[in-house]
Amino acid sequence: MNTRHLLESVIKDWPAKVICFVIVFFIYFFHQMSLLGKKTFTVPLSVTATGSMIPAENLGRNRFVKVTVRARREQLATVTENDLSATVDVSAFTREGVCNAPVIVIPNERLLLMDSLEIHAVPERVPLLLETRTTRYVPVHVQLSGDCAYGYEVAAVTSVPATVRVDGPRSMVESLSGIDTEEVALEGRMRTMQVEVPVQNQNSLVSLMHTEPVQVTVTIAAEGMTRTISDVRITFTNIPSFLNVSSPTSVLDVTLEGKVNVLESLSPASVSAVVSCTSVAEPGTYELPVTVTAPMNATVTAQSIATIMVSASELPGEPEAQEDVQ
Repeated sequence: MNTRHLLESVIKDWPAKVICFVIVFFIYFFHQMSLLGKKTFTVPLSVTATGSMIPAENLGRNRFVKVTVRARREQLATVTENDLSATVDVSAFTREGVCNAPVIVIPNERLLLMDSLEIHAVPERVPLLLETRTTRYVPVHVQLSGDCAYGYEVAAVTSVPATVRVDGPRSMVESLSGIDTEEVALEGRMRTMQVEVPVQNQNSLVSLMHTEPVQVTVTIAAEGMTRTISDVRITFTNIPSFLNVSSPTSVLDVTLEGKVNVLESLSPASVSAVVSCTSVAEPGTYELPVTVTAPMNATVTAQSIATIMVSASELPGEPEAQEDVQ
């Protein structure tokens, strides 16, 4: 058969042949479709951001996508939602603003071996606000809870490291004042303490580059206070043996500074107020300074009387040794 006869045989009754071909095609198509089945899964959606932009908002209501899988029925029966993962990839975007990022469905390698595999996601794109990826170091804020033992206070708090590196959307990173630690309990503490405490990242859009606990040192010291002790008796010393001294003022008030546990245990008798009469040589009236001495670990900051008026008179009869006159 030559070429001419072959061409004539092909085009002879061509309408009928075309109709037959279409019928055969549809029969094959519907047969193949009868062998396929489909399943729809709800798959959690993640974000892939390896470029210069990063999401500045959560996915919100778009946290999940519906993924439809079509395959041969006997193969489809083994497919589960664990065989599928979905992500929004924003790595290719280079400008801040709202973008429509494509949803990419990643099947398990096992699924790729199936015949006639079809995968479709709804929605196919997700709107997402992007900002420039920014990195900076922010201070660690140590959180304390409870109170030290009575009479003690926190003198200093330090952490190692003192700052940690964060990575995230520009506006959030720039406004971040610091990263908090978990609370350090102080209840009843009287001594300096060192503990390892995890840091807490409250913002899921900001990545904390330091994942190890920080070492926190809380310096605890005795608490300081100011206390005024009233009615401290004045004592006269170095009185000449032939004189008698007296004063209308016999007590004064003294203000002390020191630690709580020291000052609260003091009484008026614990404080010494002395007037030295070394300069008194004969009967008369003298203005003499009052010297106040506090116990150890207490400091005198004020006294109600700095000087007092003292009257000296000669003793009658035989002089007698006078050590102290109160």
